[in-house]
Amino acid sequence: MLLHFNILQGFLPPSLMSCTNLVELNLGFNHLEGNISLLDFSKLGQLAKLDFVSNHFTGVIPRSLYSCKSLGALRLSLNDPEGQIQPEILSLESLSFLSLSRNRLTNVTGALKIPMGFKNIGVVILSGNFVGEELPGGDDNNGSMFKNLRLFGIADCQLIGQIPRWLSNLKKLESIFE
Repeated sequence: MLLHFNILQGFLPPSLMSCTNLVELNLGFNHLEGNISLLDFSKLGQLAKLDFVSNHFTGVIPRSLYSCKSLGALRLSLNDPEGQIQPEILSLESLSFLSLSRNRLTNVTGALKIPMGFKNIGVVILSGNFVGEELPGGDDNNGSMFKNLRLFGIADCQLIGQIPRWLSNLKKLESIFE
């Protein structure tokens, strides 16, 4: 379902979450709103791409989203969800693209550790979150887990600290914006 770049307003109807054959749900660049936590994604087992970029969704990333085992691309950027990225996101084994920028996420250390558990993640964009937190550094080998990471974005977070050494372990990295 491709409804991006329109002027759609209001709340998502709960009945949309019953469209069990959806493979792609792109509602980006509209004026949709509501608490994303209240959406039940558990019936969307075929969903491979979810794009809600640039709307007005609030709440936390719903745990039911992690039941979408076919999900390869997730973009919730430019909304207003808050909280932390939950470890259950690792159940999305097909995830190769993750963009959660310009929200109100916290715990940069936890947020970076979780995507490191993905085998095939190629793009991680977390910019505009974690305001004023300390970027984890040190001698640990964190970067060795991001074997396929090509693009990493964590810009405009007002992070403090030093550039972490583990970035040098990102052998396939083509672009970084801190």
